Formats: sequence, C-alpha cells, structure tokens
Amino acid sequence: MFGIESDLIRYLVALGVGTALTAAIITWVMARRHGWKAALLVPLAIFLGAVGMVWRITGQGGGANLDLIGMASVLAAPGIFGALIALLIAARRR
Repeated sequence: MFGIESDLIRYLVALGVGTALTAAIITWVMARRHGWKAALLVPLAIFLGAVGMVWRITGQGGGANLDLIGMASVLAAPGIFGALIALLIAARRR
C-alpha cells in the first residue's frame, strides 16, 4: 500500500487519459472531415477491438459471454468516452 500501488494507479490513470485523448483527436478529425456517421466507427472499432482482445485472452470460451462484454467495456471505456466527447464537440462547432 505504500508505493507500488500508488505508482500503478498513476500509470493506469495516465494510460486512460492518453487513450481518451487519442480517441478524441482521431474522432474529432474524422467528424470534421467525413461527418459524424463515419466518426461513429471510431468508438465501435475501440469496443470491438477490446472484445477481440478479451476473447483471445480468455480462450474463446462460450460460457462467459456477459463477463466478456463487461471486461471489454471496462477496457474500452476511456477510448469510447473520449470519442463521444469529441463527437459532441465536433457537432457543436458545425
């Protein structure tokens, strides 16, 4: 509790913020250039990528579908949140 955990939490927060910013920038650029419908592909791709990673790690078991979706949602949450914020900002600017 004195050192290693606090460093790990800082790294996880930095990873989440970096993921959200990266997704936000990519989504904002796509929304400005190609419209909001094309920009919706970014959060979808983030979620499907997280599902694929978790499915691969868990060994493609067929019994834990809700666990798979839950873990993928937690992994993809910062990226999806950043992408949706960027969509809102891009829609407001037009």
